[in-house]
Amino acid sequence: TVQLAKILAATFQWGLIKPLESRFTDVPADSWMFPYVETAVARGAMEGYEDGTFRPNTAVPWSAVVRSLAQVEHWDRATFRAWLFLDAPVGHWSAKYMSGVSKLATVSEDGFFYPNSQANRAQISQMIYTVIMHKAEEAEPPDRDDDHNGQE
Repeated sequence: TVQLAKILAATFQWGLIKPLESRFTDVPADSWMFPYVETAVARGAMEGYEDGTFRPNTAVPWSAVVRSLAQVEHWDRATFRAWLFLDAPVGHWSAKYMSGVSKLATVSEDGFFYPNSQANRAQISQMIYTVIMHKAEEAEPPDRDDDHNGQE
């Protein structure tokens, strides 16, 4: 989990924050992970558990990766389209976040999302790369026909 926080902070070039105290009982304020966790939480990309823990050494499921990217990219308000993933039930907690990532790619070649399966750093990095490339394509100005100077 802490690796996802670190990848997000580095990729999106977030300035790391370091409050005086940790909001989580299992993330000491003097640990290397503290600023990454606090920054990801402050940015709304991640959150802890109701028991006051962050569980930094827990494996990251795909549903958490998608939630983080959806929060960062503000996809949680998008129209629900999770049916593009064959195994994304409407009732799954991550369903409202899947619509944004489903615009870009499916998580597996067979069309399934596998929301509870673990995501490794390479897979997380590939998905973030896809998000960044998609954003770059959206930001490019439309092609102009120079022969007509924009006129017909």
